[in-house]
Amino acid sequence: MPYFLLVLLLLPAIVPSTAVAILVIGATGTTGLRAIRGLLDAGWKPQQIRLVTRNSSKPNMLQLRDTLGFDVIQANLEVPSTLEGISKGCTGCYIHSTSNDTPDLDIKEVERARNLCNALVKQESVGHVVYNSAAASPNHNVKRIAQKYGVEDIFQQEPSLSFSSLRANLFMEELWKGYTRPQILEGNYPLPTHRNKQLYFTSVRDMGQLAGRLLKEPDAREHKKSVINVASDCLTGPQIANAFAEAQGSTCRYFRPWRMEVKAWLKYPELHEQIQFIKKNAEVTDVKLLKEQYPDLLTSFSEFLTETQW
Repeated sequence: MPYFLLVLLLLPAIVPSTAVAILVIGATGTTGLRAIRGLLDAGWKPQQIRLVTRNSSKPNMLQLRDTLGFDVIQANLEVPSTLEGISKGCTGCYIHSTSNDTPDLDIKEVERARNLCNALVKQESVGHVVYNSAAASPNHNVKRIAQKYGVEDIFQQEPSLSFSSLRANLFMEELWKGYTRPQILEGNYPLPTHRNKQLYFTSVRDMGQLAGRLLKEPDAREHKKSVINVASDCLTGPQIANAFAEAQGSTCRYFRPWRMEVKAWLKYPELHEQIQFIKKNAEVTDVKLLKEQYPDLLTSFSEFLTETQW
């Protein structure tokens, strides 16, 4: 069983819900479960959270529905007819993602968001949509981020919905992926940036909790539009490696993977695009201000490593 699903299964006893509910899109994968944990942190109960999945018979979906009491429904954002009635009884919607988690660019991300927006407007139940977007400077030149901003545009332009875009930075949870964690545990943390470059990190659980709080606000249906940059910590490569070393009780060194950068430039244009973004992105998130606004919300990188039992 995935670690993050196990964390959900170890939650305290489920409390009876009220009639108010929220619709959750694209949060049934490993990283998405962290966002769901954040929604629970914000006070939403499992019975108040309707999870949309393309396959409701998958083992983890059955566990979420039958063991924990989440409302799980099957629908496909690419097929508008399957979206009929998905938001019935829901006052808000959290969109964790409308794209597939694949190495190649998913070009249907914006199309799925448009289908979802049309369905929500038609059903007239949801008043506030919160979206997990990306923080980037205007000249980012990253196709994946451009698509996220395309999704933002759809909901920003819809007058009948309030819309909050939570622009995340680098997700801490990505470091748990199979292509990153083993090398770090072996003592090496490759990062294609200058050693003094400060990087902003965001916990997906924090994103979920902030989304959950926004969806609980009493004025959430007043057709407001907002953009919030979200980051939990700001660190350089060596500082990140030191945090890993302390968490795992063994040496971890930061180094710049020059060979990987050259290989990406020669053979993998999308990876090269993302590397250039990490190196050159000048977008700034005011972590200090966020901590003042949400003093009990943001998780530091060291706290994240402890919480997830790195």
